[in-house]
Amino acid sequence: MMSKQNTLFLLLVCLLLPVRALGESDHSGGQWQGTVQSWKGSQNERAHPFLVTNTGGEEAFENPNGDIRDHLADVDFWTNQLGWACGYGGVFKTEDGGLTWLRMKPRGGWYHIRMTGPKEVWLLEGFWGQGKANLWHTVNGGKIWNQVLKDKLQGFDDLFCRCEERWILCGDFQSYFSHDGGATWNPIPFNGLISGALHLAIPGDVPTNEKGGFIAYVLGHWGPHLRLVKSVDGGATWKIVPIPEDFSALPFWPSAMFFSDSMHGWIGSGEGELLYTSDGGRIWQRERLPTKQSVCAIWFDSLGRGYVSVLNNDMNHPMVSVYMSLNHGKTWIPALEGHKQINAFCSLDGKLWGVGNEPANVPQDLVIITDNP
Repeated sequence: MMSKQNTLFLLLVCLLLPVRALGESDHSGGQWQGTVQSWKGSQNERAHPFLVTNTGGEEAFENPNGDIRDHLADVDFWTNQLGWACGYGGVFKTEDGGLTWLRMKPRGGWYHIRMTGPKEVWLLEGFWGQGKANLWHTVNGGKIWNQVLKDKLQGFDDLFCRCEERWILCGDFQSYFSHDGGATWNPIPFNGLISGALHLAIPGDVPTNEKGGFIAYVLGHWGPHLRLVKSVDGGATWKIVPIPEDFSALPFWPSAMFFSDSMHGWIGSGEGELLYTSDGGRIWQRERLPTKQSVCAIWFDSLGRGYVSVLNNDMNHPMVSVYMSLNHGKTWIPALEGHKQINAFCSLDGKLWGVGNEPANVPQDLVIITDNP
């Protein structure tokens, strides 16, 4: 009888053929948030099919007291085979591209995860309503975890780890960064420009000065309004980047931001609204999704092909959960629908992963896998 792993592998092959030859790739440098992949189709083609799977908690459907894995919040891959994911159901590792997962930590409030080496992982834990967060670090594949910035973190809104950069956004509390791989940490000097830091983008495609500064964007809020700030010197100084007033007044939860390079970026918020810039935030275009669902996660490459996930957590009225665009968001194609809520994307070496959950009376986490568009 065929094993579950072999069955999943065959399904993936059937869904994703033809697939490019994919090799291991160290993503410790280069395009930190976005990549450019070769395009072999036309704008008239439909979205690629997703392989829809989970981390292995199927027994929850038959036994509510069993191994319930109800929600994934984040995912990151080091190679196209080696990756980690985290959520309420635990922290998980895969060595076969997301087909099977091994639980590395038990249930908890695991919100963000980043890999900086084959065995080096950073994990952000949060506690709702307590003003408390923990940053955990392992260098041996999860055998031993050490706590970083103990008793200093009070929020858990975003985590960024690439090259020697380590950034933690803590919402309405003090945020921190490290420029030396986590050896030393300092408060991020927003100097009152935002009252809360929510999302971070560091494209890292072009250094901006001889001292090694780089461009960073932080989407936050000022009171009840969204506000975007930008640094061109690696976070030493910041300035406000104006966005349309009616967009800034939209609810800032859920919201999302993604920059495929220093110039091209997207901001998503309530009612299916998107902003797009091709010049680093000087001019913004409105890119409306064909829905009023709020934006939860964004991924694009530098040629303007990508996905946007929207809030789809009503189990009684499931809708489209992921839309695809091939032209920077000017037009959209439904890419995934049904009882599926995608909370985060990750792309590497021509593959794209998304994680989330299936809204239902008995919860189940969700992993989707496809070729890049």
